[in-house]
Amino acid sequence: MLFTFLARQMARQTDSITVNRSLFDQVVESLCLASDDTHIKDSLEHEQRQQALLELYSVDGLDYFNTARLMDLARDAGFYRVCELIYARRGDFAETVACYWRDAARQQQVFS
Repeated sequence: MLFTFLARQMARQTDSITVNRSLFDQVVESLCLASDDTHIKDSLEHEQRQQALLELYSVDGLDYFNTARLMDLARDAGFYRVCELIYARRGDFAETVACYWRDAARQQQVFS
């Protein structure tokens, strides 16, 4: 929860906090680390962590984070919307569509 809060504060345009590179990397990695609990991917906490990353991504906060590492972390965590944005930015639209298939909550939206 702390890392989710920090990520959302870093993504804010006004009154944002500044953190050093090491803490930033730790926040991003902690948001993506999967819990030992197998139902975490269906939980509200999972969605909040993914949303925090999406907010960082939307303000270009992840531009300086290693994209390959972010992709691996997001894929392992089941953050398919984060993966979708990375693939779309690369122009890899086949993988973008595949992210919809992998995301149980959005499978019905693949062709819309």
